[in-house]
Amino acid sequence: MGAAPSASSFFLEKPGKPPVPWSDWISEFERRLDEESCPEEQRAARLLAHLGEEGRRILRSLPGPTDSYTEMVGALTAYYNRKEQRKKIIIAAATVGGALVGGVGAVVAAPFVLAGIGFTTAGIAAGSLAASMMSSAAIASGGGVAAGSLVAILQSAGAVGLSAAASAAVAGAGAAAGAAAAGTAGALGAKAIDGEDKDKDI
Repeated sequence: MGAAPSASSFFLEKPGKPPVPWSDWISEFERRLDEESCPEEQRAARLLAHLGEEGRRILRSLPGPTDSYTEMVGALTAYYNRKEQRKKIIIAAATVGGALVGGVGAVVAAPFVLAGIGFTTAGIAAGSLAASMMSSAAIASGGGVAAGSLVAILQSAGAVGLSAAASAAVAGAGAAAGAAAAGTAGALGAKAIDGEDKDKDI
C-alpha cells in the first residue's frame, strides 16, 4: 500500500497503477472532508480538483451520469472494482490452466526423460547416468540394488512404464510446476491491466 492519502493529495496524476488503491484513497478523502465539515454542494468540485489529471480523464471516459459527488464516487468505485475482479480471474484461469497442462505434460514426457538418462525398456544403458547411479547404489548397499530404492523404481519405470501411483506423483509435480509458472504469467497479465488506460483515447 502506498502513502496515506490526504485531502490535499492527488489520486492519480499519470497513467498506471494508483499510488494508493481507490477504496483506501476515497475513504480517507471523505474522512478529511467530514472533519472539515465540507458542504455537500462543494464535494464534487473538491473531488475533481484532487483526482489528478489521469483520474479526471478516467472519470470522463466512464458511462452514465457523473455530475454529482455521489455519482462520481459510484462510477469510479465500480470501475476499480471491475479491474480488480478481472485481475483475479486472469490469475485464477492461468493457474488452473497451467496445472492441467503441466500435469499431463509431465506424464507424457517422463518416459522420454527416463530413456534419455539410461533407464530404457531394454534395461540400463551402459555408460549412461543410470549406469552410474546403479553402480553407486550397489556399492552403498553392499553389492546389490535394494528393492524400493530410487534406482530400482526408475529401472522398473524405464522398462515397463510408469505405474498408476508413479504417474500420479509425476503429474502432481508437473501440475505444481505448471501452476506456479502459469500463476506468475497470470500475475504479469493482471499487472498489465493497471497500465491499459494509457492506451485508450477519449
